[in-house]
Amino acid sequence: MSDPKRWMEEGADAAPHERALLRAGLDMDPPAGAEDAIWAALSAKIGPGGGGGDGGSGGASGSTGAPAGAPAQAAASSSTASASGAIGAAKGLLVGLLGTAIVAGAVAAFVPAKEPPPAAPRIEPTAEAVIEPPRAPEPDVPPPPEAAPAPPPATEDEPPKSAPPRRASAAVPSASVDPPAPSPAVDPAAAAHAERASRLREERTALGDARAALRAGDTAGALQKLEAMGDRFPNGTLAQEREALAIEALARAGQTAAASERAAAFLRAHPTSAHAKKLRSFVR
Repeated sequence: MSDPKRWMEEGADAAPHERALLRAGLDMDPPAGAEDAIWAALSAKIGPGGGGGDGGSGGASGSTGAPAGAPAQAAASSSTASASGAIGAAKGLLVGLLGTAIVAGAVAAFVPAKEPPPAAPRIEPTAEAVIEPPRAPEPDVPPPPEAAPAPPPATEDEPPKSAPPRRASAAVPSASVDPPAPSPAVDPAAAAHAERASRLREERTALGDARAALRAGDTAGALQKLEAMGDRFPNGTLAQEREALAIEALARAGQTAAASERAAAFLRAHPTSAHAKKLRSFVR
């Protein structure tokens, strides 16, 4: 099984700029005092190298003779070797830490920080140009007429000129006359009803005048009034009352034959009339 390629070798997985940074770190020296600081920290953790035994042990060794000194010497040699190994390990660790710090500093120094994406350009709103409508050409105004020269002062011999007569003012328009208001529309039915009521009043008045004349004994006057009433209201509402009163007037005037004839004709035309009972007495 072959070892993997180091980053500084060609064909490794490292990028070209990473290999360049690693090569640059080999030529860099650690900062001043860094090695002493790391060594002091490691010495506090490891402690001093091995030493000889206490006085009791030495006395015991002396009483046993020369053979007892060999193990003590071997122990001292082993302690010295352990201290030397610890120092070598500490130096290796120191070199590794320094190399790591140097490489990290070089990478931080040579690898450019990622720049933030450029912000989108801000478009400032521009005010729309106000387009003014074309102005109409100004009409040519003629210059004001020059003032007429003042007339020369009038002399004593020249009579003053009279002011020109004023023109007659326009005739004042006559006051407007409002047209007559249109007459309200009249309901034909209502108009007919009013006309019938008016004629009925006239007919009743005429009948009352004839009855009054008959009651007064003026039979001739009563018959004359009743004849005029028949001419004015031939088909009036009070036609039966008018005929009954005329028959009574004829009978009082001594015209019994005429009264009997008209009474018989009335009964034939109006057999159920309210005047039928009275008029039967005039039939001969």
